[in-house]
Amino acid sequence: MIRLYLLKCRYALLLVFLASSMAMAQQVVTGTVTSADDGSSIPGVNILEKGTTNGTVTDVDGSFRISVGSSATLVLSFVGYTTQEIAVGAQTTINISLQPDVTSLSEVVVIGYGTVQKKDLTGSVSQVSSKDFNAGVNINPLQSIQGKVAGLNITVASGDPNESPTVRLRGYTSLAGGSDPLVVVDGVIGVPINSVSPNDIETIDVLKDASAAAIYGSRGANGVIIISTKRGKSGKTVVSFNNYVSVATISHRLPMMNAQEYRDEVQAVDPTGFNDPQRFPTDANGNGFNTDWIKQITRTGVTNNHELSVMGGTDQLSYRGSVNYIKQDGIVKNTGLDRVTGRINLDQKALNGKLQIQYNLAFTNTNSQLANADVIARATMMLPTLPVKNADGSYYEIPGAFDLFNPVAMQTGYQNDQVNHVFVGGLNLRYEILPGLTVGANGAFKTTTQLIARHITGK
Repeated sequence: MIRLYLLKCRYALLLVFLASSMAMAQQVVTGTVTSADDGSSIPGVNILEKGTTNGTVTDVDGSFRISVGSSATLVLSFVGYTTQEIAVGAQTTINISLQPDVTSLSEVVVIGYGTVQKKDLTGSVSQVSSKDFNAGVNINPLQSIQGKVAGLNITVASGDPNESPTVRLRGYTSLAGGSDPLVVVDGVIGVPINSVSPNDIETIDVLKDASAAAIYGSRGANGVIIISTKRGKSGKTVVSFNNYVSVATISHRLPMMNAQEYRDEVQAVDPTGFNDPQRFPTDANGNGFNTDWIKQITRTGVTNNHELSVMGGTDQLSYRGSVNYIKQDGIVKNTGLDRVTGRINLDQKALNGKLQIQYNLAFTNTNSQLANADVIARATMMLPTLPVKNADGSYYEIPGAFDLFNPVAMQTGYQNDQVNHVFVGGLNLRYEILPGLTVGANGAFKTTTQLIARHITGK
């Protein structure tokens, strides 16, 4: 017994020694991040220990402090600068100069009345290309650039797939005229953003300053979002198919009482309350009920997305066509959407390449199942001691109650369906009169049709 005890003590000392060694393997690294151009400090630089989620950002003076392992590598990234990796080794102080990303300055940016290189741009314009879009299920294209553009606030208030995100680019500038920015798709003004498939987008340019109003007038007062879709390239025909399946669940449930917790609360406050049959009904066997009303009206939402595209052409004529189908079930039962989007883009050159013609044609059909606006509120108000249905199969309702309705009955008995058709076409002409001097003309048409069907399915 004594030897066994001593052996256990040795193992305990060994574990303490290993824990101390692991603690000693961590070291604190401090330093400053500056720009290689002028030596000025850069605040907000992302600093991440490679291969981990351990990270920090530089403060207003460009300084940082992070605890990492001795064999760690720091990865520094910031918009407009090249990403840099630094091996820590035995260093405790590291001062780093980031190099500007010169290649990004040669990118072409759409500014409303044409295109320009970033290095020649004077207005406040941000561009996000498709390779930088947010990964995941993005029904609305603007969700693809959420958090990518400074000053562009995109929020989604709920998990309803039919709800468009709230977009604020230049603040709340209107009380009656709306505060959403103007959306321009391939030169066509006012295209519904939900009618564009995120898979068809090449770049999104965001015009944030007063130059937007100078180009588009009062419609651009809240800023302008310009979407350029993908186009064909000369070469062999390329056929691609993409699809994904995803699920969505409630990340945080409301802290609602169950039936037993409610009974305990009533017992503590009003012991005679158990005699109320409206609050504590029973079945034919005299048993009470325990209903989770939020669970009754929700589910695991499943999303299916499929996209087929064909691209190719010659130097004189190139094309790209695509078909996208997406079906998303809402987390709330009897809600969701299925959308079909078809798009054809043609690019043609004539007159020895001096005349360039772009044809754009897109059609979107969206079928939406809209949620009953009050169903979640009703589910939070219903007592967990009430049943969903009566013994005869009809939905339970509180006798004589005002403004307290069975949420399951509301959800299944009343449905609101909506169908939207959007048809958009565009024609862009550009003719080079002299080298560096081009004249152009744009034409576009847009039609939208909305059909709303509200019907009562009955109990």
